[in-house]
Amino acid sequence: CDVLLMAAAVSDYKVSTPLAKGKLERDEKNCLHLVPTADIVSNLKGGGGGQLKVGFAAEYGSSGIERAREKLQRKDLDMIVYNDISSDDIGFGSDYNEIVIIEPGREDEIVPRARKETCADRILDRVARLTGRKAAGRKNR
Repeated sequence: CDVLLMAAAVSDYKVSTPLAKGKLERDEKNCLHLVPTADIVSNLKGGGGGQLKVGFAAEYGSSGIERAREKLQRKDLDMIVYNDISSDDIGFGSDYNEIVIIEPGREDEIVPRARKETCADRILDRVARLTGRKAAGRKNR
């Protein structure tokens, strides 16, 4: 594909082994053991031919943007979209979000509180600009 947009992980962990094949009784004492799930975007090896890889980072707290920048580099992405999930009026369960679009070596694009459709438009506008730059780079080889 030319552009790969990878949503944030549905789940970073899963139950290591099921506790029961049927219903668990309320009075039983149970302990869940969690193991990390596979990080799909990290396991993708370079698309070659100018493929554009975009990831998402749903983070929490004051160091969230730094974690998003680290993910951008570690996962070898062309762009990452950061959103702080610590606010109740945006993100999950809301029609609104606030995002920061991050690319290596470029100034961050901050999209203040807006409808999710507006955020998606801004992301796709940036993807279109990036694909244009990558296509121009291929022609100059």
